Amino acid sequence: NLRDRVAIRQHIRQQMRQRGLLEFCDDEDDLRAIEQEAKSRKAWQRELTSMYPTSLIVAAIGASSTDHPLQHVSNTLTPDSEFWSSTGSPSSTGSAAEESLLYALASPACCVKYVRLAVYRAQ
Repeated sequence: NLRDRVAIRQHIRQQMRQRGLLEFCDDEDDLRAIEQEAKSRKAWQRELTSMYPTSLIVAAIGASSTDHPLQHVSNTLTPDSEFWSSTGSPSSTGSAAEESLLYALASPACCVKYVRLAVYRAQ
């Protein structure tokens, strides 16, 4: 919280002044400077958001399996009632089945910060 940070800073400055350690030339401008910094940070974040897409995925390339032509991997790109469905991978070793989806990303070098999944298993 901005007000809390200002209060802590003012308290520390007051303690240092009382002990004769330091004087501060910008005491009156302190809150204004912090508010200006916060506005600048928000403006920079808006600028970055406009420069980079919210999603790094450009296109769905393929899937390890699809059990119906209408349930293609491209259905994972839109938040509607369409979905991707897999036939499942048979596992001869008894371990978990391996499924994969392949996407083209917006740039050759992308930093993926999170992946959102919604899983459903039909009976």
